[in-house]
Amino acid sequence: MKNQLLSAKLITEKGHANGQGIGIFSDHKDIVGNITRQTYRSLLGTEQNQLVYCDSQFDIDALAALSGTLVAGGVMLVVLSEAQCSSRFVDRFLNLLAAEDTNFLIEQGKPLPSLDELDNKKLKQGDDNSSEQLKPSHPLCYSNEQENAVKLVLNVVTGHRDRPLVLTADRGRGKSTTLAIACIDILAQAKQFQHIVVTSGNISALSVFFRFIKQHLADAEITNNKVEHKNGIIEFLPIDQLLEHPQAIALLLVDEAAGIPVYLLEKLLLKYHRTVFASTVHGYEGAGRGFTLKFAKILASLRPQWRKTSLTSPIRWAANDPLEGFIFKSCLLNAELGALNNSEVVTESLTSLSFRIVGADELATKPALLSEIFATLVTAHYQTSPSDLKQLLDNDKVSIAVLTSNEKVVAVAMLMAEGLCCGEDVLAVKNSQRRLKNQFLPQSLFSHCGIENAFDFHYLRVMRIAVHPQLQAQGIGSHFIRHIVDYAKIHHVDFVGSSFGVNKSLLNFWLQNHFSLARIGFTKDKASGEHSALVLNACSAKAQAIFTEITTLFYRQFDYLLTDEYQQLDAELVWQILHAMPKSDQRILTNFDINTVQDFSECTRLYSACVYSLHLWLVNHCQDEFSVDVLPLITRILQKESIKHTCQLYGFTGKKALNQHLVSYIGNDIDKSLNR
Repeated sequence: MKNQLLSAKLITEKGHANGQGIGIFSDHKDIVGNITRQTYRSLLGTEQNQLVYCDSQFDIDALAALSGTLVAGGVMLVVLSEAQCSSRFVDRFLNLLAAEDTNFLIEQGKPLPSLDELDNKKLKQGDDNSSEQLKPSHPLCYSNEQENAVKLVLNVVTGHRDRPLVLTADRGRGKSTTLAIACIDILAQAKQFQHIVVTSGNISALSVFFRFIKQHLADAEITNNKVEHKNGIIEFLPIDQLLEHPQAIALLLVDEAAGIPVYLLEKLLLKYHRTVFASTVHGYEGAGRGFTLKFAKILASLRPQWRKTSLTSPIRWAANDPLEGFIFKSCLLNAELGALNNSEVVTESLTSLSFRIVGADELATKPALLSEIFATLVTAHYQTSPSDLKQLLDNDKVSIAVLTSNEKVVAVAMLMAEGLCCGEDVLAVKNSQRRLKNQFLPQSLFSHCGIENAFDFHYLRVMRIAVHPQLQAQGIGSHFIRHIVDYAKIHHVDFVGSSFGVNKSLLNFWLQNHFSLARIGFTKDKASGEHSALVLNACSAKAQAIFTEITTLFYRQFDYLLTDEYQQLDAELVWQILHAMPKSDQRILTNFDINTVQDFSECTRLYSACVYSLHLWLVNHCQDEFSVDVLPLITRILQKESIKHTCQLYGFTGKKALNQHLVSYIGNDIDKSLNR
């Protein structure tokens, strides 16, 4: 397909769009037919000649993703109803489409374009430069650029340790196949057994990788995302498993690294010495520019001999393809966040920054402002997608808060108004009949925390918050949150809240800004590998009356769940959560408990005979100043990890050394208490 010279065309028709799926028409016999919004990702990495997109909800994430499967010379037909065209996002989409001279906008009942018109459009399509490039010597590579990237991946395996490679590419450039070709070469040429691990925040991102290996690696058996070959294995392992149970492996491939929190990438970097981090830098997979900005600093500090390469030449279509250009423009995938200079931004005094709310109508009429705001969100958040742009323009419950300096955007927050639902909707949630749209905070408090009147309050949820990368760590984020809370109070909002993948840095930000924990999810988020946290700030007297109840309910069971759902939480994060516990929720220690803790510190009673009192004491002790020496106590006493695991985690030689640490730490604290 790469030898076809014609670029893809986008043809849009204003007609009826009652379909719930996307029609796919292809020469590939396994692909012909209809797919749904839930299954469209199964087509990523395939090659299509014709696509018919007809979706009543106009899922722009699906449209952007599927457009990348269309080969040169292919045609995409997008069918929109009159009702959909009343949307701000679709109106912008159609206006941009009409301005492109390589596309057609056809209204129902109007004649189709003539063949002469089609031929004229073809002449204006993308530039083909494939003839100018020498063909690669590697039989599986599409270009010299890809062949060079494969060699760099192989160098990670055969060269010096701790020289990771970062591979970036726009979509459709062959990133996943590059990784697959390198793995095929490693196993085909191996002189000893090779264990290769590939991971990603979303396993569906690896479908192209495993499909390519299945097609091109002889004598390999592939089952359940695992390749078994006579010279080694290639398998998928989730990030949390790689961190909790380190593997002895020849190579670690981290695909779609932009969709993984940077602090988790840093942990992988420190645990594994031969690693390739690959990511799409534009498009639907992740916010690649935030990844390259933040992670590059960490690499420079921890692995100064790291290398970087990029894939720039498209594989399925020619350079400067009009369809790709249009999708990038309409979805703002090409929104670049410009650098700030001192004359544009003054941040010496935070009070010089201006706060305001930007409405959807203003965003729709000011494309430069829309682009600047969206670029800020994309750079700072790893899960921003084209659907977020659609939501900015079309969801009337969403508003945008901005901080500006000299009219330059320095911080952006995406806010959602929630709560105040009627009885029928609440009853439907209670009976598990449905989940309500745009009601994340009250629905979570009602269903998970047992707050019966959660829907009676007015909430403002901070969905995204981002500060320009050049201005981070200057207190701007905290200043911004205070403005948002003040705005909420003026507009009679009861609670400002947020939900996020909980880690020490993020939780510290919210706690320092006077938010309190209401919930931590029981399962880890697939994208971040973290438990989700829900935090609240009570803005009204009405909210304050129930706020204490919400936090008390959380802390009442938190330490109990440390032996079950929260057992894998980072010990320092556990300390951080307990350190924020209100004084009123501290555990009551009787004289018997106090004497028992002292007995243990004096080695007159065994650990098992004292552990309940030690548990109560340690929960309260986490209110004191942090010391790294407390972490083994949290792991062993509160999370009830085994002696063996605790020793491995903290480097103790065995049970005796661990027990001595517990005794010494507790004894020192008791001595300090007596001397106060």
